[in-house]
Amino acid sequence: MYRLRSQPPRPQPYFAFTLVSRYTASPWYSISFSAVRRVPSGKCSPRRIPYELEIGFVDRHLLMVSTVRTDARNTAPNPLTAPKRQLPKFKKTPALPAHAPATSQAAPQPTASSSCSLQHSMPKKAAPPDLTVAVEWEQGTGLLGFCTTYRPPDSRPGIEKNVSFGRDGLWAWHEYTRQPQLLDHTAAFTPWIKIPTADEARNSLSYGRAAMRDVSADPEPIQEGQDAAVDLKSIKGGEKFKRGMGSVNGMYRTTDALHLELETRYKALQNECHRATFLFRRAASTKMGCLDSGSVVRRIISDLREPTRELLDLAHTYFDICWTAHQRASAVVQAYIDFIGSLLPEGSAPSLAHQTALTPKTSRRGVVLADKDIDTYLMFFKRHEIPVWAYVALDQFDIPKDALGPADASRCDVSDCNYLSNQKELPIRWYPPPAVAWSLLEATARGYLPRPDEETFERGDQATNQKRQRVALDNKLAKVQREFGNLGTSLERYQQLRVRSPAARSYYANRAKPRPSYAPVILSEYAAAEHEAGRYIDLLATPLQHILDENDPGFFMAVKVDPTKLQKVVAEQLEQRAIRSFIPPLHVFTGAKSWDKTISMVVATVRMLPLLLARVKLARTDPHVVRLRPKDWKAILTREYWYQHWMDEQRIQHITKTLQMRTLAGEEFDEVQERLKMKDVKIQFEHYDYDVFWKYGSRLVFGEAESNRLKSTADAQPEFGELLCGCKPTYELLHKDPDLVFGLLTWFNQLRLAHWLADLVPSALDKEGIPGGVDSYDAQCTPDFTDEFEVQKPTVALIQSVVMHKQFVHEDCFPEGSSEELDDHAWLKSFSMILTRADYVDVVDQYMAGPKGWIPASCLRENDFCALNERECLKVEEHLYLRYFLTSFAAKQWPVEMHFLPTASTLRCSNCRTARQPQNAGQGVPSPVATGMAALFQNDDAAGCLYDEGCSGEDLEREGYPD
Repeated sequence: MYRLRSQPPRPQPYFAFTLVSRYTASPWYSISFSAVRRVPSGKCSPRRIPYELEIGFVDRHLLMVSTVRTDARNTAPNPLTAPKRQLPKFKKTPALPAHAPATSQAAPQPTASSSCSLQHSMPKKAAPPDLTVAVEWEQGTGLLGFCTTYRPPDSRPGIEKNVSFGRDGLWAWHEYTRQPQLLDHTAAFTPWIKIPTADEARNSLSYGRAAMRDVSADPEPIQEGQDAAVDLKSIKGGEKFKRGMGSVNGMYRTTDALHLELETRYKALQNECHRATFLFRRAASTKMGCLDSGSVVRRIISDLREPTRELLDLAHTYFDICWTAHQRASAVVQAYIDFIGSLLPEGSAPSLAHQTALTPKTSRRGVVLADKDIDTYLMFFKRHEIPVWAYVALDQFDIPKDALGPADASRCDVSDCNYLSNQKELPIRWYPPPAVAWSLLEATARGYLPRPDEETFERGDQATNQKRQRVALDNKLAKVQREFGNLGTSLERYQQLRVRSPAARSYYANRAKPRPSYAPVILSEYAAAEHEAGRYIDLLATPLQHILDENDPGFFMAVKVDPTKLQKVVAEQLEQRAIRSFIPPLHVFTGAKSWDKTISMVVATVRMLPLLLARVKLARTDPHVVRLRPKDWKAILTREYWYQHWMDEQRIQHITKTLQMRTLAGEEFDEVQERLKMKDVKIQFEHYDYDVFWKYGSRLVFGEAESNRLKSTADAQPEFGELLCGCKPTYELLHKDPDLVFGLLTWFNQLRLAHWLADLVPSALDKEGIPGGVDSYDAQCTPDFTDEFEVQKPTVALIQSVVMHKQFVHEDCFPEGSSEELDDHAWLKSFSMILTRADYVDVVDQYMAGPKGWIPASCLRENDFCALNERECLKVEEHLYLRYFLTSFAAKQWPVEMHFLPTASTLRCSNCRTARQPQNAGQGVPSPVATGMAALFQNDDAAGCLYDEGCSGEDLEREGYPD
């Protein structure tokens, strides 16, 4: 745009003009100018008035001159003004989400003038001096090529329609490994894809077509003297055949020699890719770590992604007859390796750089840049001598005649091959993508964007059946994910956990639910260890033991096992892994569907707390008293269980009384059969009263002796608990006091944690004289923490110090003692002594023998931790929490959470807390906070590194062209 300015005006001119000429295709010339009216200082601000001057010529003679004011005051058009010629409009490519259909993507806009309205007034730009070729495409657009002599044909018409395979087995216009594509910022390495020569395309295994000599219709027979695996199902007429080399998807199988060659090439390429990634990451964090923020190299490093999908395709296709899929994946992976070799600073990887230099720069696929990418990346690709084309409007440049020429032929066959297109048994990602926008072709073809025809693609019979099976498995996976949360993406993993580990199933099912604010606060160190322990979940969910010896060579040939016996063995093993406890687990309360139900269960637990702690000793003599499962706790702590228990006990008493009367009358009968008959007889039940729920006893809850006493004595009742302040727990009292619920749940969990730590050291407790339960599935030696003699045992004292620090369980079943915590060194020593006395300590050490940094139990026993500094204490604490998880996993249970100690104020009702609250306004009642899984983060200061000059030939401030 030319700006014509008048000479310096005289003092105080009335108007100042700025003229802008605009050339049109007609014999009329239009000159736009604006007049700025100047006013005396202080009056008002100057105002710019736009005008348009129209000049008409006929045979070089001035015909007419007219001036039109073009602001809002004069909007009438000039009838003599010729219509302005409009340039074709190119829509910019909007940023679409990954799930958006590709057909809605517009083509990229070629680089043009910054002002569309003044486009024709601009003179043509001079072509860049290093321009080598230019080619014209549709709608006045085209490509300016650098570092190449190839003029790509316009592939957009072929891309925007559904096409099939070409006769050379490639994807015709959709073959992104041959035709240059628009830059994908996450795959800046694809321009390095090698274009084969004519001889390589015919004869090379990496580019040529498969021949019949490379495949066989059936597996090859075993040659004498060869040591090869034999498939018993592949015996034909007494002749043994090797296992099939290849996939059932293809019509043929590769020969043995070719199969081994492809496998060797695949593994070598995979190792080289991982090595290149390692070298690149190391260089990016050291020699290339101080790149300027506007550097194009830094931008490429930030956006680059490893070709993981192509690596998977290499593994899936190296034994298939799907040659092009394997060749395409290997070409992309090799381009990634060559790209890293070109980008690394000089001397970082000489062998990689030498391998990259073997391929001529002109044999690379190249890349097309458009819009802002031209300014940002053009110099980068030119510096690496990679063929690069700029997508521009050709009428904006003065292109030399020797550079502009017709388009060359496509680099692959674009004729349809019906034979290949009708083959529908392969995975869908190995077929050409459907009609997509040019800007989305490469990402869609590589599988990083979903195909628009994912659901409508026509498959063969076998592929259709496989898809149906995948859909069914996906539905099952979605169902268990709703139950278990984000455990992974493998259905087998869910199913194994469901069958093998009831504890893991319960944990993940409850973790998927939101954690309420009244739940106890988890220690951040424990939460970090919990995240780390997820890597060792296989120790928790070990396979169940089969009824037969799996080490027997004839295990698979054994006679079919009786399903009844097998189910019995499985049930017994799962019974041993079931979740059992003397105190209700925390998720019983936090997993309730409503706040009202949570309050009801907490009230019931407080009232029954003396009884629950007394059941520990009752279990040693009474076989009816056992540790309860979560479903039992959910029943016992609600009204429905006791209502049903009342009905059952009354029916039993009615049947027993009736049969006794018939026996006294001299009647003979089968007692078992009569009891079964009378179970459905209607009787008159006593009105249920939950306030006296203990009236009909319960051997499971109270024990046999106490249950008989409650049933036989009219006014008998068990011992009930109260709050720490002495108030009776009621629904109304707790419903309005979430702080109290928070404190009670924290205390319940502390008691259960003490019992669980005791379950980890049954042998040590047995040696100290702590008896176990009489039930076969409940023989654990659980100490009674309300017994002053048992808490003096060494192991019990260690457990109490770890869980309660300087507190103990008072006779009112609540904590008593100092609220101060133990010294860090003393607590670490106590915790380590418990874990090193665990029955599974050797199992854990053997399981973790491989990982670096694991501290064996022998080192923990010898260290008193007194000389450790703060950082070393944190490391030991981190190790002990992880060991706690793994020891619990070895015991086939998920560990009990570790929380902060409950304060005495949170165990009192709101009225008593207010009465005991100090007058100092700065001291308030602590309240629970919204909890979540906290994690431990450490900020490691990275050492500063200098930028290697060999990485780039440009100055630091010119490295790249930011937007």
